[in-house]
Amino acid sequence: MKKTQNLSDNFESQTKDKEVKNQGFTIRVNRIIGQLRGIEKMVKKNRSCEEVLQQISAVKKAIDGLSKEIVISDICRILPQDKTQEITKMVERAISL
Repeated sequence: MKKTQNLSDNFESQTKDKEVKNQGFTIRVNRIIGQLRGIEKMVKKNRSCEEVLQQISAVKKAIDGLSKEIVISDICRILPQDKTQEITKMVERAISL
């Protein structure tokens, strides 16, 4: 009975962790969508090229950061906890290429 309970507790803990991460990802996606809508408004208002490109650059960085977090989260879910920092560094290097 105890072993079943431990497995159940572990599953619930993993499920809650995944929900928290997904919520964080959703918040970041919504922020990026807001930035894109802001760019759309800037274009409609004929804002300067420099201003629009600055915002586009910010969106690109936000998307890169989100991509990195999603990949790291997925890899770390599978690998042992002690490899997390090593994998994080590897993914950051790969994404920055």
